[in-house]
Amino acid sequence: RSVFDYVDAIEAKLIRLTHQIAEVTGEPPASLARDFENTQAEFAQAGGYEVDSRVRRILSGMRFDEDLQKLPVSALSGGQKTRLQLAKLLLFAPDLLILDEPTNYLDMETVVWLEGHLEQYPGALLVVSHDRYFLDRVTQVTYDLQDGTTMRYPANYSVFAELKAQRQEELEQAYTIQQAEIAKMEDFIARNLVRASTTKRAQSRRKALERMQKVERPNQQKSAALRLYAGHESGKVALILKDMEVVRSGRSLFAPINVQIQRGEHVALLGRNGVGKTSILRALTEDLPAKGQIRFGTGVRVAYFAQEQEGLNPEHTVLEELWSAYPQKTETQIRTRLGQLLFVGEDVYKSVGKLSGGERSRLALAKLSFTEANFMLLDEPTNHLDLPSKEVLEEALLDYDGTILFVSHDRYFINRIATRVLYLSTGRLIDSPGDYDEFVQRWQETITEAAKVGADANKKLMANALRQQRKQQRTQDKQRLDRIARLEGEISRLEEKKAEIEHLLSLEKTYEDTDAMVRLTAEHSEVQTALNDAYDKWAELAADDPSSDTVNEST
Repeated sequence: RSVFDYVDAIEAKLIRLTHQIAEVTGEPPASLARDFENTQAEFAQAGGYEVDSRVRRILSGMRFDEDLQKLPVSALSGGQKTRLQLAKLLLFAPDLLILDEPTNYLDMETVVWLEGHLEQYPGALLVVSHDRYFLDRVTQVTYDLQDGTTMRYPANYSVFAELKAQRQEELEQAYTIQQAEIAKMEDFIARNLVRASTTKRAQSRRKALERMQKVERPNQQKSAALRLYAGHESGKVALILKDMEVVRSGRSLFAPINVQIQRGEHVALLGRNGVGKTSILRALTEDLPAKGQIRFGTGVRVAYFAQEQEGLNPEHTVLEELWSAYPQKTETQIRTRLGQLLFVGEDVYKSVGKLSGGERSRLALAKLSFTEANFMLLDEPTNHLDLPSKEVLEEALLDYDGTILFVSHDRYFINRIATRVLYLSTGRLIDSPGDYDEFVQRWQETITEAAKVGADANKKLMANALRQQRKQQRTQDKQRLDRIARLEGEISRLEEKKAEIEHLLSLEKTYEDTDAMVRLTAEHSEVQTALNDAYDKWAELAADDPSSDTVNEST
C-alpha cells in the first residue's frame, strides 16, 4: 500500500479542501473551488479511486490471503517476502520492469496469474529466467550471452533455441568449407612456391589467402552428458496406491488417493505448495509413514532424486561421494561418469558441502545414472540446473524406458516428459492423460476452483488470453505473409547461388586461376552475408506470426 503514498497525499489534500469548502458559508471563493477541482482531477488521474481494488487484486494474485495480509512483514518467510516485493513492483508499474528469476518461490497457479498480468503489462520488461514456459509466454525478444558476446534473437525462448541451433550449424558449415579452401590454397602454395614456372601464381594465391576474411571457429559449448538405464524390465503394473494418505500432526494432508501406474508411464504429480507432493514421494521410499496400501509391482527397483539432495554427504569429496556409493566401479568408470556431468580435473576433489546448487544436482544425477533402477521418483529434478543441463536431463529421461513419477514446477519440462498428469488437492486427485498443456485444457476450471485464491482473476485472464489468441489467428497480416513468401524465394535463390559458388571453389581448375579464386571467394562471402540477412528478416517476420509459438508484439 506504501506504493501509493503519493496518491494518499493527494487524497489528504482533497479531504482538507472538502472540509474547507464545507466550513464556508455561501458560495466558496473561486480560488478554493478551482483548487478543489484541480486536486480532484489529479486524484482521479493518479487512479486514486482504484487503489484499494488494485492492491486487493495483486495481493490475491500473489496468494496473500486475508490472514497473511494482517501479519507484519517481519513475520513472513523468505519466499513470502520475495512475493511481496514482486507484488509492490507490479503495483508500482514502472516504465521498465527488471525481474531476476521472478517465478522462484511461486507455485504453478501464481505463475500462471503472473504470466497473464505481464502479458498485458504496458511498460517494457527485461527478465532473467530459467523458466522456459514463462519466457515463451511473456517475451518476444531473447538476448543470448555466451563467451563474452551478446546475440539478439527476435523471438521467444522456443523459437530462439531453434534459431540458435540453426545459426550454430551454419557457422560450423561455413567454417568447415573455408578451412577446406584454406587447406587447398596452402597446399598449392607449398607445392608451387619454389617452382620457377608457378612461383608467381603461388605468390598471388598467398596474397589472396592473406586478404581472405576468416570465419572464426564456432565455440563448442561444453555440455553435460547423461544416460539412464532401466536395468531389467518390471511387471506390467509398476505401482498401486489404495486409500493412501500421509498424516502430519494428527491430520491428513490430502484425501485418500487411489492410483495405479503402469510400466513405462512418465507421471507428473502436480499441486499447490504444501499440499503433500514431496510427502508422497518420501512415503514411497519409506522415509515417511503413510496410511493405506502402497504396493510396487513385480521386479520394480526404485531410485529417488531428492529435491535438495539431502542424501549427499557434505564431508565427502565429489569423487568419494560417487565411489563410496558404487565401490564395485573402477576409478576410470567413476571419473568418466563425473566428467560426463562436467566434473573434470580438480573438480572431483571439491568438498560436497561447498558445491553450488547446480553442482549438487549434477552429482545427484551422476549417482542416479549408476542405479539402473526401473522406477524413478524425482522431486524437482530441474531445480538449480542451467538450461543446457535441463535439456540434457530431458533427453535422458525421454530415452529412459523405465517408469517415472516426478514432482516439478517446470511446465516446459513437464510438457516434454509427462505422459500423464496427477493434480493433487486437499479434496481430490485429478487424473489426466497427456502432457501439461492437455491437462490445463481439460481441467483449467477445476484447477482454478481448487486454487481458491484469485480464482475469478485467473479465469478472466485465461479467457481473455484465449480470445486474444483466436483474434490474432483470425487477423493474420497478408502483407507480412507476402513478405515472408518473397524472402523464402530470395533465400532459395541465394542458397542455390551459394551452392554453385561452393561447387566452383571445389574444382581444381579454380585454384589454378588466381583471379577466379579471389573473385569467387569474395562473391561467396557476399552471398553468405545476404543469406544471413535474409534468414534474420525471415525469422523476425516468422516470430511475429500469431499462429506460431512466439508471443505476438501486441501482448
